[in-house]
Amino acid sequence: MKKSFLKAVLYCIAILTIQIGYAQTEKYAALAVDRSNGFYYGFAHDYDNRNDAEQRALSECKKRGGNCSIVLVYSGGGCVVYRTVDGNVGTAYGWGVAKTKQEADAIAITEAKKRSNGKMPTNHVWACNSSNSPLKDLSNVPASGAAKPESNTSLSKTQSTDEYLSFGGTKMTATGDCGGQGNATIGTDDESFSAILYNVPSNGNVSVSARMFTDACTSCPALILTDGDTMTSFVATGGTFSRSGNRISFSVTVVQLLEIGSGGSGKSLSGSFTCEN
Repeated sequence: MKKSFLKAVLYCIAILTIQIGYAQTEKYAALAVDRSNGFYYGFAHDYDNRNDAEQRALSECKKRGGNCSIVLVYSGGGCVVYRTVDGNVGTAYGWGVAKTKQEADAIAITEAKKRSNGKMPTNHVWACNSSNSPLKDLSNVPASGAAKPESNTSLSKTQSTDEYLSFGGTKMTATGDCGGQGNATIGTDDESFSAILYNVPSNGNVSVSARMFTDACTSCPALILTDGDTMTSFVATGGTFSRSGNRISFSVTVVQLLEIGSGGSGKSLSGSFTCEN
């Protein structure tokens, strides 16, 4: 009887220990950048709360002499990579956040090359949270009492009911907007998915490929989609962009970013929206 009771107690302790070991730990990371010269930056990761992470990133950036603002905040596991060219090309910078360092780096390189006319951003720093909770990009979710983060993209308010994004057969209401240099953005209203469209034509149709990511073709039409719930990145390997006036539509096939060269199975992605500007 005593042996059975002891076994039961030890079993309960073992289960409790396992549960504690697998308990999710929330950690926060932030990146601050001087947008006029991205060579001034500040990192913070593995902080227990968002405000401390942001303040540390701002402090590190200001120590380098920059006029800094928060550009990225995320919680949970995952990595952030920041790339620059050099101090003489201060506006050539880019950052990426994803579940793995490799994915984050691919996004950072692509973003930086858009600003450097294709020159490779050889300087890079990175950090990963030691959290086992899901990765959440909080860059568009201002925190009370903290500086409002900026993001690589900007989404406008929904213009009409026929703006949508359809991924893998699921159609979602979305919001789109157009930026400079032929780029555009679209994101679902529930913030579950967002996409950047590169080199959209001023009018007509163009074919889309993954050459921007595989061959560093900065002038090639391309698309990268981010799943906001899992922070998984997908890129278009084929399909088309269409533009008529301020109306943009696209229908492409996407694969996970890290599976471009391994022939990963593709998913259908389409969308349509009207540019605000």
